[in-house]
Amino acid sequence: MTDALGCLSTLPERSVAALERAAIWPNGVLFHREPLPPRLLRSARSVRKRAALDGADLVFLARDNGLGAETGKHATIAEIRHLRRPGRSIVFITFPGRSMPHDALVQRLHERLRAEADAGTVVTLRTNVSVPSDAGSRSYVQRPRWFTVVDADSALLARARAFADAVASVPRVRARLDGAT
Repeated sequence: MTDALGCLSTLPERSVAALERAAIWPNGVLFHREPLPPRLLRSARSVRKRAALDGADLVFLARDNGLGAETGKHATIAEIRHLRRPGRSIVFITFPGRSMPHDALVQRLHERLRAEADAGTVVTLRTNVSVPSDAGSRSYVQRPRWFTVVDADSALLARARAFADAVASVPRVRARLDGAT
């Protein structure tokens, strides 16, 4: 993990393109960068994306706002359903809000994925990093980030547990895996 963090800290710019070029990815990683077209053209884009990612066993939906409406900022239930196949896990990030306690939010998210996407295993790695509110400040702001995994196999669950343990050992960082049995 230290090597990857070092690599990320030396990126020449903060962009998706720079991240894709980073030396942290294993051989065979695929990226699908086609922008989200107008609503009428999305079905064809979805077919192209599925074909481009056909060989992928793990798909990360890099949306800013987790699961939601059909916008460029949300992963959708339809997208998850469309990309699911045996042997593939799908991951997406969520920046959770404060509309209800986080335990209730993650439970609702898992229930929705099981009911609407017919997901098998659903787990969420919840992280929370305390960062200074201003440079040199002694007060801290919480930055929660969740990574939800649909259809994780036992090897991926073990890696997620190990990652949560490693991240939780960093000062001012909390991490836990919800939904894993």
